[in-house]
Amino acid sequence: MTYLDNSSSFRGVRDISGRLQAGTIISREYGIIYPYSELRQYLSLDPFTSAPWNCLEGRTFVETVKGAGTWLMSEIVEEVIDTEIEGIIKILAIDRAKDFYSNI
Repeated sequence: MTYLDNSSSFRGVRDISGRLQAGTIISREYGIIYPYSELRQYLSLDPFTSAPWNCLEGRTFVETVKGAGTWLMSEIVEEVIDTEIEGIIKILAIDRAKDFYSNI
């Protein structure tokens, strides 16, 4: 029997000034996830968010840290690739962000 830790944990990226630039709450889940019909273990990210100034197009802010969300997502992918969850990550994403996650 596989032990599942259903507790949530936080992952985040801070800039050199200590401001949070991207973050997510991670939990290990066990259930049916498309396209599989059997129960699978997966990593659930809810929510995954980047600081507003990193996402606004056409605006320049001193605090902008481009790539914070990409870096955080890449670290999470690396963390789970060789685990029993077989690299399956479930993210509830808005439509305009789906390509971002798929590309990572």
